[in-house]
Amino acid sequence: SNGRLIHCVDSDANSLRYASTLLAGCAPGDLQFTSENAYRFVNSTRTPEKYGQLSTIYSAGLFDYIPCDKLAPLIRGLYDCLVPGGLLIAPFKNRHCYETFDYHWVVQWHYFYQRSEADFRAVFAQAGISPEAIAVQRDDSGVLLFFTIRR
Repeated sequence: SNGRLIHCVDSDANSLRYASTLLAGCAPGDLQFTSENAYRFVNSTRTPEKYGQLSTIYSAGLFDYIPCDKLAPLIRGLYDCLVPGGLLIAPFKNRHCYETFDYHWVVQWHYFYQRSEADFRAVFAQAGISPEAIAVQRDDSGVLLFFTIRR
C-alpha cells in the first residue's frame, strides 16, 4: 500500500464493478468503491464524515452534465472538503472546440451543457471560489479544459 486511499465513486454499480475488475491488480486497501449520488457531495459536513478530509478530488465525465444552479453548490461542497492546499481538478469540455471530434458526428452528443471557459469561471465565482485559486490547462486538442482549484 502507498498510504493513499482512493475513493472511486459513481452512482452506477455496474460502472464500479467494471472499474474494480480493471483495477484488480492494485494493492488491497488502496481503492474503495462506493455507489453514491454526486449531489450528496453538496453537503460539506457529511462528505468529510464519510470520506475524511480529502487531498485531491478529480472527477471526469460529471460536471458537463449538471446544470449551473446545481453545479455551483456541488463545486463548493467538494471544495470545502479539501484539506488546506488540497486540489479539486474539474475537467470540462470547451463548447468552442469539441465539435471537431468524430464522436460528435457518430452519435447525438447533446446530453451535456455546452459551456465556454467564461461560463466555467462564472460557475466557480457563483460557488464563491476566488479566481486566484484557479488555474487552467488544456489538452492538446483544446477540447478539454482542466481547472485546478487549490484550497
